Amino acid sequence: MCFNIIKQIEAKSLSIQTESVWNGPLSTIDITYKNLRKLYFKAIPYDFKSILKSSRWNATSSLYEQTRKDLYKKTPALKWSLDLPETSDYAERIEKVAAPTSLKPGFYMIVASANESFNEQDNEISAAPVWVSDLALVLRRQEAQNRMDGFVLDAISGEALEGAKVEVFARNREGYYQLRESKSTDLNGIFNVENIERDVFVFFVSYGTQELASLNESMMGWQNQQSSKEKTRAVFFTDRSIYRPDQTIYYKGICIKYDQDNSIYEVLKNANVEVVFSDTNQKEISRASKQCNDFGSFDGIFTAPRDRLPGRMLISTEGDSPSGSTELRVEEYK
Repeated sequence: MCFNIIKQIEAKSLSIQTESVWNGPLSTIDITYKNLRKLYFKAIPYDFKSILKSSRWNATSSLYEQTRKDLYKKTPALKWSLDLPETSDYAERIEKVAAPTSLKPGFYMIVASANESFNEQDNEISAAPVWVSDLALVLRRQEAQNRMDGFVLDAISGEALEGAKVEVFARNREGYYQLRESKSTDLNGIFNVENIERDVFVFFVSYGTQELASLNESMMGWQNQQSSKEKTRAVFFTDRSIYRPDQTIYYKGICIKYDQDNSIYEVLKNANVEVVFSDTNQKEISRASKQCNDFGSFDGIFTAPRDRLPGRMLISTEGDSPSGSTELRVEEYK
């Protein structure tokens, strides 16, 4: 048992996170690591539409699987390395480093490895999808009107972009993405997709030499299509999506109230929130009472359990708190 504990303490760990779109001011790559002194990076370029058309059920999962296959055979657009501060206390550390500035506009998978060979044996590897683009895409679901609204703008200046091409891909019953229709933005940079059934969408935008796509799927027709009236909601964020047992889970939440019919959106100042951490069997692990600040936000920490069945776990609100939740995984992963 002592031998196993020592191995866990001395084990290497690595996870990277970054903004999904890189432009000015340039983003950072947030590296969560332990027992590593140096990292090696690759920026692997991809044709996003080709990946999307060949994906089934989940485009993001397909991207990660394709990246595993291409680690050795696909020429990276950029390679670089980075020295890390030592974690002499064997505790995890978060290091924020500037993203590279030399990548051309396009879509990339940023891959970090603990060794230069990027092999999967006795190594730590983490990847993150990134667009290098000066475009921004804002989407709004109009469930009551069976419609999706979109807004395309210059992410640097905030200027609306007229004439941007928007390709709407919908997932069919077999799980594949097919082009549903193409749109162009109007004078105000706005486009609309009408007569939407119960579908899952990905939006691909192009304007001049710039491209951008919605990495997260947009779902329509899966909610009650009655008038929304005023509602409240808690939106959760965690510092990672997967944890080992005993690791610290940092979470943050923002409480909002909204009336979609009248386009009213506000944060809930000083709202009281009861936060519950539950395991894979929906059994409570821990809870905390929080109060939002003047910006409607709150934060806290939980510890990933060791005495529970590993798998998907849930951080959620309870009682009279604005409803909201987020999933995470606790695994003994390599």
